[in-house]
Amino acid sequence: MSTPSVAIIIPTLDSAATLEQCLRGVANLNWPREDLDLLVIDGGSHDETLHLVRPHPARLFVRAGTDAAFRRNFGAGQTDAVTLFLLDPDCCPPRDWVGDSLRHLKFAQVAAVGVRPVPPAGEGSSWVQRAWAARCLARARDARAPRLGARMLAVRREEFVAAGGFAETYGTLACRELLRRLIGPPGSGRRLMALTRPDGVRVNAGRGLRDFYRAQRRLSEATLSDGCRLGLTFGDSPQILLPIYGLLATFYLLMTVLWHALGRRPPGLEIAIAAALALGPGVLPALAVALRARRPGLFAPLWFLNVVRLAARGAALR
Repeated sequence: MSTPSVAIIIPTLDSAATLEQCLRGVANLNWPREDLDLLVIDGGSHDETLHLVRPHPARLFVRAGTDAAFRRNFGAGQTDAVTLFLLDPDCCPPRDWVGDSLRHLKFAQVAAVGVRPVPPAGEGSSWVQRAWAARCLARARDARAPRLGARMLAVRREEFVAAGGFAETYGTLACRELLRRLIGPPGSGRRLMALTRPDGVRVNAGRGLRDFYRAQRRLSEATLSDGCRLGLTFGDSPQILLPIYGLLATFYLLMTVLWHALGRRPPGLEIAIAAALALGPGVLPALAVALRARRPGLFAPLWFLNVVRLAARGAALR
């Protein structure tokens, strides 16, 4: 039998909650099964992970006590396939994942192809997940990307081996270091490609706003305005909102003291207008979402800022 040209490598560890859906996604891929080598490398699971793998046509290896980078590298060393497809057990790949990735990898300038997974947006999903999915799907279906994750990543095996695979001592930065080696020095002209598909789903995507913001920040794809448009609230992410209001309150206090030292009336109206102009683009969409979703947590920092403003102005007038 000829060697399959495509290998899918899934590193698992206590992944029973999501692995079944992941393996069903692999079974539904629009690619000939005889041309696909499926490898599952387990890190010593204590749940039902191994039992879920055995009914599927996959080669199973157990390497207890290893991290995901080691298991991916180990899987790459167990196959002679031309192209490696790295898949995390908490993701369900899109049906055309293999074909669409190979279509880009036929160009030498493309170093790797990844899929930006969307959160579940069907029945039972939260309003945050649905809004998050809508934002993800608004991207171009195929686009250049500054960086990719290892969740659904396709690379040429020859280049993967030449780059030394995942740097096992780099922890969470292992994928970024691998891609840096694949791209080569600046000016090489090589690039990364990202696919956006509605059926490329991250199964265990968080349901709350904090999960959304943290996940997007890890990919350097989220800004404060993204969080505000989704109704980022005081209770969900105080580490984002409080510094902004704190800086604004500090600025107002300093201005009030300065004007009081100069013997003038504190410019309450001017500062209020400046604050409205600065916060309007971010706060107003958040306020609208908070009202629609009945999420009153947003009003706490606004109330706090107003109290500080009134107290500072009263102190300066005495």
